[in-house]
Amino acid sequence: MQLTPALRMSARLAALALLAAPAAAQSQLWSQSVDNFAKIESSITPFLDTDEEAADDFDIIGQIERVRVAGGLCFGCSAPDVVGVHVRFYAWDQGAPGALLQQQFLAADDPRFTFDPLDTSVLDVELPVPFVATGKHFVSVQLEVTGPAGWSWWTAGDGQTAYAPLHWRDNTAGEAFAPYAFYAPEIQRDLAFELWGEGIANPAPIPELVWAQNSMLLAPTLPAGVWPGQAAQPELADDFEFVGDIHQFMQQSAVCYQCAYPDVTGARVRIYEWTEQGPGAVQYDAMVAPGDGGVEFEGLLTYTTLPEPFVATGKHYFSVQLFSNAPTGYELRTGGDTPENLAPVAFRTSDSAPFQPYMLDGAPFGGDTGFWIYGVPAPTGPPVVVGDACGPWAPLDVPYPAQTSHSILRGVKVFGHDQVFAVGTRSVQGATPLDVTGGTVSYAFDGHVWTELDTPSPEPYPGAGGVGLEAVDGVSPTDLWAAGYQKLQGSGGFVGTQVLALHWDGSGWTVVDTPLTPGVDGTLQGTSGGLVRGIEALASDDVWFVGDWNKPFACRPALAMHWDGSSFSVVDTPCSGLPSSNGGFGLEAVSGVASDDVWAVGGGGSANFSLTGPYVIHWDGQSWTHFDTPMPGLTRRLFAVEAIASDDVWAVGQYQDFDGFQAYAIHWDGSVWSQVAIPGGSLGLWAASSNEVYAVGSAVYKWDGVAWQLADDLGQLTGDAFGVAFADVDGADGCAVHAVGRHTPAGKIVPFSARPLLDWHWAVSAREGCDAVVLEDTLRMVYPPALGADCVISLGELEGPFQMTPGATRAWWLISTTPGTSYPCGDVVPGYGPGGATGELMIDVGALWSIKPLGTWGGPQSPLTVAVSVPASPALSGLELFTQGLMVDAAGPVLTNALDLRLGQ
Repeated sequence: MQLTPALRMSARLAALALLAAPAAAQSQLWSQSVDNFAKIESSITPFLDTDEEAADDFDIIGQIERVRVAGGLCFGCSAPDVVGVHVRFYAWDQGAPGALLQQQFLAADDPRFTFDPLDTSVLDVELPVPFVATGKHFVSVQLEVTGPAGWSWWTAGDGQTAYAPLHWRDNTAGEAFAPYAFYAPEIQRDLAFELWGEGIANPAPIPELVWAQNSMLLAPTLPAGVWPGQAAQPELADDFEFVGDIHQFMQQSAVCYQCAYPDVTGARVRIYEWTEQGPGAVQYDAMVAPGDGGVEFEGLLTYTTLPEPFVATGKHYFSVQLFSNAPTGYELRTGGDTPENLAPVAFRTSDSAPFQPYMLDGAPFGGDTGFWIYGVPAPTGPPVVVGDACGPWAPLDVPYPAQTSHSILRGVKVFGHDQVFAVGTRSVQGATPLDVTGGTVSYAFDGHVWTELDTPSPEPYPGAGGVGLEAVDGVSPTDLWAAGYQKLQGSGGFVGTQVLALHWDGSGWTVVDTPLTPGVDGTLQGTSGGLVRGIEALASDDVWFVGDWNKPFACRPALAMHWDGSSFSVVDTPCSGLPSSNGGFGLEAVSGVASDDVWAVGGGGSANFSLTGPYVIHWDGQSWTHFDTPMPGLTRRLFAVEAIASDDVWAVGQYQDFDGFQAYAIHWDGSVWSQVAIPGGSLGLWAASSNEVYAVGSAVYKWDGVAWQLADDLGQLTGDAFGVAFADVDGADGCAVHAVGRHTPAGKIVPFSARPLLDWHWAVSAREGCDAVVLEDTLRMVYPPALGADCVISLGELEGPFQMTPGATRAWWLISTTPGTSYPCGDVVPGYGPGGATGELMIDVGALWSIKPLGTWGGPQSPLTVAVSVPASPALSGLELFTQGLMVDAAGPVLTNALDLRLGQ
């Protein structure tokens, strides 16, 4: 084929553009983590006539290119209609914001502004114009919305500040910046944010809370004080795990009833090697003077600041002995006999005595003391991707309506490479903010493409937020269950959330009647509170559904609902008298190896971490029994469980500390649950064998029989892409593994799917460009590339005022072996955008593999659909190709979005 003048011009312009050097990689220059103390209003809400601005300081010399802020909506507020975000930088003036140095606004649809419109827990802003920092400055971030909801910025610092506390002002009232004092007294804290770019941050990091164990009010207290004439010198040692510099211990202390308060003369701090038998060799030993900067006893709390930081390398024991010049009853508070972190406290009566378990009422105490540790974590490098033996992971295109604003795949079931089902929820935005439709969604994968299935969203309360699917499981492709929630009106007239269950028979979904939650008087039904989050199908007549349930004026039990082949029954789960039972319990997942060996996991209260405890129960064929499990951090919840054998069960979840939410894993060996280190992957589990277990969250992790490793991050953790989160993973023999969830292109939340690429797998991913105007979602893959078959593409479905001429516009498909030097971005090409605007060339035309003429474009409602034959050459298997569409009419050329391909057998 001869190159047209437009193509020759495109090649010449691209060759010039490819000479430009790629942008330097960003580094994190500043980070302040969420402490969950308070949220500070920082939003513009014309609906409520408010303009509230929060700001905090930093110290950087360099160029700031990106700002990430942790925050959220006010409690119970509806999702706002986001207009955009304001970012401002101020001079640092004696600990307060001074002159305004730079301000920028990014609209909600700007691809450089990433957020979740239904959550807005993190605002991620790539600055159009980098801010050149010369030292100390203040930064403010305001979300602008139009609805009756505001946005607030999370605090950080745990009672400490970098240089000055956060400042706040009400611009509507014309106020000046001042330390935030809505909660009296002023909040002496910072705000939670990250700054990225090129430069140098202040080299002196601030100690933060790095370990926390809370005491219980009525739990026993244990002696730890020393005074003259005392025969024994009790030393109480407890363990922790941390890597970095330790600066301060804060212990939860007490004085025995009617005992004198200690007249503190000092303290001795010792840190020991950790061994299985208890404290080992002494690694740190220091005497600390009383007063500020030493040891301070304040009744319920005792602060001990180390003269020199201790460099912790993992597990250690520590003890603090308080000295007094008169008899006293100084003691340390405990967490009772709840499962200990790492190992229980150790005790000895003098330096010459060995450490022993502390004996209380003639029996080993077996618990922990309450304490917090402040320190500076050791710097860590990027996570190491070890790879997956099943192949590198790649996304699969999941179709969705163009106006989708919020859609997530929550569950996936894999029967084989060509038999996969996924379910979730969807919201589609109409012409106005209140015009939102949606409900349940389901898809089937045939080995090549995802196809949407017709899924019921039951009346009388359809629409976004009123109905959704959370889980899917079954025994065959013709016997499949999906479940979630729906809004129903009970017999008492109350409209509330109830269980929704659907059954697939191979040809369609059917709604199956389920029990309603009981009413307040025992006769009315359907008050509220029923939903399903997990399903385990052991047989056609043995299916468990778990989630949330409600019993008015009683401990709120978790839902365990059983299908026996003909009907549902709700089975009692343990509730009253358990730790964290004040708000009841909820279950997230269920898995079993037999009808009398089933595990279910979740947490106390609802899924918002409002209470502290994980919740693990076991079904033995007759009843559910509660099991204690490790309790790291301050609050915890488990989200997935996978039973491999009766003595081999995994569960993963998250715990919250003052650095935010962390992933954790626990394992059942047939007799006890123990914690196992995991770098991530807290939302979904699937096991191919005991030595090959997948866990997913923001990336893909695998257990190899020895340790959990990062198998594949799909560019999320070590690359430049953000916004992918997996909710579930499942698989079958032969590396037929699929993970589903969502990602957030251009501020939308849309469904996402990925799998490992075997030699015979294909892959297709779209790129929309970065800096210029491209025809987004114009070039589409209808049927993916496979050797010896037709690959079908579509060019059309254009949106916006594009000046192309239907019936007189020719189209080509450009196929290259390389993407170009600015990948994943393209190279700006003037005049190659719609209407003569700037376009973006996202492939290397100097490495063109093929140019396929597609024909004549018929208009927005008449897309070109063309089959392109792929040769049946084994040498092409695994070949990666980078493609883009080109459309030309009398007005000039226009470049489309790009499709990146990987050929399969």
